[in-house]
Amino acid sequence: MKYVDLLLKRLTKECDNGKTTLNIEAWYNWTTFDVIDNLVFGQSFNCLESREYHPWIAFILKGTRFVAVIKALSYVGLSELVQIMFKYGAASTLKTVRSYTEAMVTSRLTMDKEREDLFEGLVKRRDEWVCETCSVMVDPMKFEIDVRRAVEFVIREAL
Repeated sequence: MKYVDLLLKRLTKECDNGKTTLNIEAWYNWTTFDVIDNLVFGQSFNCLESREYHPWIAFILKGTRFVAVIKALSYVGLSELVQIMFKYGAASTLKTVRSYTEAMVTSRLTMDKEREDLFEGLVKRRDEWVCETCSVMVDPMKFEIDVRRAVEFVIREAL
């Protein structure tokens, strides 16, 4: 409820009694990402407060479009151009996002108190993780897939 209440307060303030047009898609995304970050990492991206995307989220959203362009360029025979674009543009951005992801995972793993969130099952069983999985989990391009695998592992082991 914390984030919904904050969303409603911010929308009320920002719309100026209906005189100002707002981008509801952005507000919905900011709320969603703040909630998800809290449920997974025990913190917030603070999108609702800052009224902007956290750099990690911005990368994910832009990355989706970038992958489409890369695929199209590769399809028409411009693979060499794709490699140059990645080498000079995406590689440094990916490194930054990887460091954000690693920091979020590390922060969550070092929290003292137990939380009833999506990551707690992984935290409780972290000694059983295979090192290869741990290193892959901080790769933002594979993060979603590996969190899903890790959650499936915890559920399978609990049954």
